[in-house]
Amino acid sequence: MDSGVCDYSDYFQISGGGGVGSPNYIQVTSPNSMSNWTAGSGEPIEWNSSTSDDMDYTVDIELWKSGSYYELIDPDLQSSSSGSSYWWFIPDYLPDGNDYEVRVVHFDSGVDDFSDYFQISGGGGGGPDWIDVTSPVSGSVWFAGSEESISWSSYTPDGSDYEVDIELWRDGNYYQWIVGEYPSNSSADSYQWYIPNNISDGSNYQIRVYHVDSGVGDYSDYFQIRGGGAGGFISGNLHSEESVSGELIVGLFSPNNGGEEWDPDWWQNWYVTFPSDQNYQFDESGISDGYGYEFHEGAHQRVPQIGNVVTEADVDIGSNSTIDRARFGSTIIGAGTKVDNQVQIAHNVRIGKHCLVVAQVGISGSTVLGDGVVLAGQAGVAGHLNIGSGAIVAGGTGVSRSLKPQEKVRGPTAEPIMLYNRVAVLQRRLPDLFKRFGKLEKSVESLAERGTSE
Repeated sequence: MDSGVCDYSDYFQISGGGGVGSPNYIQVTSPNSMSNWTAGSGEPIEWNSSTSDDMDYTVDIELWKSGSYYELIDPDLQSSSSGSSYWWFIPDYLPDGNDYEVRVVHFDSGVDDFSDYFQISGGGGGGPDWIDVTSPVSGSVWFAGSEESISWSSYTPDGSDYEVDIELWRDGNYYQWIVGEYPSNSSADSYQWYIPNNISDGSNYQIRVYHVDSGVGDYSDYFQIRGGGAGGFISGNLHSEESVSGELIVGLFSPNNGGEEWDPDWWQNWYVTFPSDQNYQFDESGISDGYGYEFHEGAHQRVPQIGNVVTEADVDIGSNSTIDRARFGSTIIGAGTKVDNQVQIAHNVRIGKHCLVVAQVGISGSTVLGDGVVLAGQAGVAGHLNIGSGAIVAGGTGVSRSLKPQEKVRGPTAEPIMLYNRVAVLQRRLPDLFKRFGKLEKSVESLAERGTSE
């Protein structure tokens, strides 16, 4: 090294290493233009390919619809050099359509192929041609704190059931979410609505029932709600056996009365508007007022948060977790979702069904989580984002962008997990690579000096 004296070997060959081949081409052979696949069933995705070195490689499989990316089917799937297949269980939530494609892509080289357009049927829970809300009607007078039946009739050409969202509107504007993805019979159905106590009196209310996938829906006549304006606050480790909602007036309460009935004199106006025949458990946790301020006249002025919090059936909320009531409408925790201890859920967040939210997670305002999302410990999610169904966020991850369904991310900038892991491996090798680079620099300098002297 000191003298610069050296020699190079002849060129030689290395074979059989790494499995890092890349395909010359990929050809998707299934599905094809004749395929009519059924949501909720399994079908094979198949492709042919070739590689110059006969090495296996990995592919991502994606679902596209109407010429645009729709969702990830499976990442980093091992493929043989000549092609492979993947058995795909088709989600039953996919809407009907004949404009689907499957894309198989080798990430490193960008070599890919799309299938023919094909059809998926039987998804999305069917779809109605029309919906007609039959209750409430123009003469209806409903009372806050009571239960009333929201009813509608409809027609689906194939006789299949479907799902609807139900909303409360006021003065022709959206006011509050009531329930989502509620199963409806093909011809008619109803929903028993517990009317929150904090709703203001008025004769300008409407109910909207609509099918999200098709946009088909209807509004009720204007009707009246009386006896509103009260509210409540819950404090505790909550498990709800049925769908419930809570509204805040002011204050915090968590009396220890051994499970006996509440003292109505103690309650006064500070109470929870839950049906009396349900079972709830409270212990050192809570739902709080939403965090909202406007800077005005040299100071931060508080913006009233007039919405509520809705917890659907079979929801667990751990100790010292806080859920902010909505500024307008509802903060929603979907059925079957489990919230760990010390979690912060901000106002107007909507969490889907069967999600897992682990300790010390923070979710900023108005972010929407799909069904089956997992947020591992100390993950942070920025506001006004959409986290697709089935997405997984690793512990300590900072999410500042919306995530596609089934996407898996990790790290401070929410990188794809496989990419993050690769970068982490390379980072550990940097000290060694830096030393090797230094040696190469010295060798180059030595060769340059030697050439100059000659």
